[in-house]
Amino acid sequence: MKTERLAAADVAQIYNLWNEYADAINSKNLKKWLGLWRNDSIQLPPDAPQQSGKEQIQKLLQAQSDQYHTRLTINPDVVRILGDQAYTYGSFEIFLGLKEGEGKTKILRKGKFLTILGKQNDGSWKILVDCFNYNKAREQSGFGY
Repeated sequence: MKTERLAAADVAQIYNLWNEYADAINSKNLKKWLGLWRNDSIQLPPDAPQQSGKEQIQKLLQAQSDQYHTRLTINPDVVRILGDQAYTYGSFEIFLGLKEGEGKTKILRKGKFLTILGKQNDGSWKILVDCFNYNKAREQSGFGY
């Protein structure tokens, strides 16, 4: 019974991590966003090389943040706890609006993710490996920000 309660608490923490992740991206709070990653994390973004470590991951997000207004929604479908590691997968939608040029083009991207997390000594969860891709090529959008 105690193990089930701990697992349920861990699952709830991971669902909350995804809420924090989207909130940090949407508010451009890079420090908060980076706090969700371990120092030795790996990100596997589409159409880009593997990013190893927080510093490389930060540079990729900073470049996106400099170029676009962003609105991200994350919908985790499954969270599975495997001891001190867990995996989670689901879908996301991201609206990107160019800040300058190209007539303020707005792009809607829908995709999916698979992420491995590690439990820290303080009981929190951090991202170890994050892999995501898009369902299809960019779609022009009339959505506003």
